[in-house]
Amino acid sequence: MLPYTVLLRTVPMLVILTVLSAAAAYVHVYLLKIFVKPVMIATSVFIPATLFISAVCAFVGSFMWDGDVEPTWGETVG
Repeated sequence: MLPYTVLLRTVPMLVILTVLSAAAAYVHVYLLKIFVKPVMIATSVFIPATLFISAVCAFVGSFMWDGDVEPTWGETVG
């Protein structure tokens, strides 16, 4: 004889937990779609802009030297 009382308690619990976890996954993906998009757009603008500013600073800094100090490899003509 099978223990039907265990099955009567286990199957509904498994169904409830499966449905709740699936709903949580869908809600999580939906919230990521809403909140990650602005962050990705800001990142795609911010990183190239900061790299460009860093490159300009490095290029400008390569032309600066003191007249009394012998130039090194950093003080080239660009």
